[in-house]
Amino acid sequence: MSETVPHTELELPRVVRSSFWLYVLVFLSGIAALVYEISWTRQIGVLFGHTTQVAALVLASYFLGMAGGYSLGGRCAKRVHPLIGYALCEVVVAGWACVIPLLLALAEVSWLRPWLQAESGAGQLVARGLFTVLLLGPATCALGATLPFLAQYLDRDKQSSSRIAVAYAWNTIGALLGVIATATVLLVIVGVQSSSYLAAGFSALCACAAWGLSRRYEIGSREPITREASALPNLSPLFLSTSAPRLPTIYAAISGFGTLASEVLYTRLFSLVLHNSTHTFAMVIAVFLLGLALGSLLSAWLVKRFNAEQVIHSAAVIGGLLIPISVMLFMGWTRLEYFPLGESFAGYVGRVAGLAAIVMLPTATALGVMLPATWSLLSQSRHDAGRDVGDLTMVNTLAGAAGSLCSSFVILPIVGLWMSFGVVAGLFAILPLLRGVRTRHWGWLMLGVGVCVSTLPLWPGTARLSHAGPLIESWMTPLPHEQLVRRWETDYGWIDVTRDDRDGVLRIRQNRHYSYGSTGEDTSREQRQSHLPLLLHPHPREVLCLGLGTGLTAAGTLPHPEVQRTTVLELIPEVVDAARMLSAGNGGVVDHPKVDVRVDDARHYLATTDRQFDVIVADLFVPWESSTGYLYAVEHYQAAQQRLRPGGIFCQWLALYQVSPRELELIADSMAEVFPHTTLWWGHLSSNRPIVALVGSAIPLSISGPDVDERLSRLKETRQFADSLLTDSAALYELWLGDWPRRSGVRLNTNEHPRVEFLAPIAHGDRTILRRESLKIYYDEVLARLPREDVQIEPTAGQSLPRDVRWQRTILFPE
Repeated sequence: MSETVPHTELELPRVVRSSFWLYVLVFLSGIAALVYEISWTRQIGVLFGHTTQVAALVLASYFLGMAGGYSLGGRCAKRVHPLIGYALCEVVVAGWACVIPLLLALAEVSWLRPWLQAESGAGQLVARGLFTVLLLGPATCALGATLPFLAQYLDRDKQSSSRIAVAYAWNTIGALLGVIATATVLLVIVGVQSSSYLAAGFSALCACAAWGLSRRYEIGSREPITREASALPNLSPLFLSTSAPRLPTIYAAISGFGTLASEVLYTRLFSLVLHNSTHTFAMVIAVFLLGLALGSLLSAWLVKRFNAEQVIHSAAVIGGLLIPISVMLFMGWTRLEYFPLGESFAGYVGRVAGLAAIVMLPTATALGVMLPATWSLLSQSRHDAGRDVGDLTMVNTLAGAAGSLCSSFVILPIVGLWMSFGVVAGLFAILPLLRGVRTRHWGWLMLGVGVCVSTLPLWPGTARLSHAGPLIESWMTPLPHEQLVRRWETDYGWIDVTRDDRDGVLRIRQNRHYSYGSTGEDTSREQRQSHLPLLLHPHPREVLCLGLGTGLTAAGTLPHPEVQRTTVLELIPEVVDAARMLSAGNGGVVDHPKVDVRVDDARHYLATTDRQFDVIVADLFVPWESSTGYLYAVEHYQAAQQRLRPGGIFCQWLALYQVSPRELELIADSMAEVFPHTTLWWGHLSSNRPIVALVGSAIPLSISGPDVDERLSRLKETRQFADSLLTDSAALYELWLGDWPRRSGVRLNTNEHPRVEFLAPIAHGDRTILRRESLKIYYDEVLARLPREDVQIEPTAGQSLPRDVRWQRTILFPE
């Protein structure tokens, strides 16, 4: 057994060498931690639904486990060799990460499923919360415990707090790279579950390396100052001395709450002008993490030269001042207009990163200084690095979880986006104000007041609906002749109802740039999205519509006398209220007696309901929106197939101007994998904004001309139907583009490889989408050559069979 060698000046090169390798370990551990978080969120989303509530639940469970690990690790750090403790934690993480997919699969088929996937309510929330905490707890707790063990090992001399800050910075840089790698490569190429297995390999590698370092480098023998000797008596005033443990705890709590709340608010801010793919979301988060890493490095330098408490308060002042300045800078730069794509997707992502760096990086850097400086502040009064770092980081993490949840579900809905930034900036003003009161230093009081005054441009102005200050309102550039009727602050961003002053047309819009549609456009195209699949089914009694939007698609089911019940699913509750405001244009579909509108994730509903439908209509979804790609996955189509009655059909609408040939074929092949008879039908014959329907069924479609003509005649008598493309059965036949046969050996869009979500934004940014010339080329080479065998047609007497599809080309591309 080797003898522990006390620390001396001669050991410093050895310390430096061991610290370097520890930085490498925490860097790799940081990569793994973010890969875990993203992978687990998606895996749990498959079970519960991909909603913001589920994402928040996973994040809160992740933070809760990490916080427990910080506390537990701090209490164990002096009982074992820190590097051995670190290695054991990484082993637990790696092992449990491999178990989580198995437990999720078991939950999906076990007695737990009715509890976890029940209809929304308090019981469901509690059951899901307990399940998620227990599911992630062992791994996240072990992840959190690594930091106190690391701190204890690095606790060699009076410079230990700066080394811990540097290690924390490298861990954050690793997390940054983990976000980027997962969003750009791992999820789509390696796979969702497989990414967590890869991260487990990183954790196992860290465990082996830490174990090897523990055999090579011994820890020093510096005697710690006991807690009993360093802490003040319990009756000491809270702000009497910086040696009071409660004061650093307050700093850690404010830092955690304000930093995570700021991250949520900045993410929401950028969603107003970006197309919100996983790539752009990852870049925004990565820039914020970069700021935190730079702040930690800066803190390591500052606490060597200045008083730690002054560093904390100065960082709070600077961060508080920069928050409103950054918002005004964002507004002045973007004017809330859609961020232009540029020449390529790579260039677009680069410019998004540049904008994020200009807006967020200074603020995130200032906020990143606070937690490491708080560690240093506490170490000045007592010396138990593992426990000190563990306890303070636990408080910081719990407060961060509270800040993330409160900003999303409490502050934003109550005061709106702009004032939410003001609330968070005001939170950081508390520190200089308290210091000024405690020390009777007028300078700190004035700085605190200055932070509060800087938020004035964010205060609500004369327009109560926009929750914006007068200066920000002057920068907001609404569309010409547009008036905001109502705005909802939702978990998914702004939901607006606007009115055109010229003709009174109402429009529903999300985040200033994505329109759900309006009552003034050609509504027959949107209602055709119901009319066409209903006419393809001989007796459509029960209909399910995936997506509400303006309500016009679901309204297309109302005039059909055969339809007894229409169930409509909508993910965002506020969209239901917005659609109700368009009742004059959508026939009051939300409150119609034969319509049942439910707020739920489409995949979750299909997995939990026992109802059967004749027709399921999947509305137009933006394929590059984060997690939307799961609505084009093989598993989703399998769930839909199980909810169809015998002879039922599933209709998937696609906007070709949002996908390239690669994504179209991915979706079509994935659907044909489930439905042996998949056909393509035109919804909008236009080279600029073409729309098609993929119609899947277990048996070939059989269309009776006389029956369709009779049904169309009854529809016209209702005076609720007028469609120039569906005049009679012959017109319906001629919308048939062809069959999409099942192809073997092709890539599919699955839960494990959600390719559509990651490839569609690249096609959008690189302008390879199917419109105009690219559609013409693909039509001639592929679409016009599709087989036409899966539709059995019985024409009405006197009618001929459908013309050759070449007539469609003359409409799409008139010479």
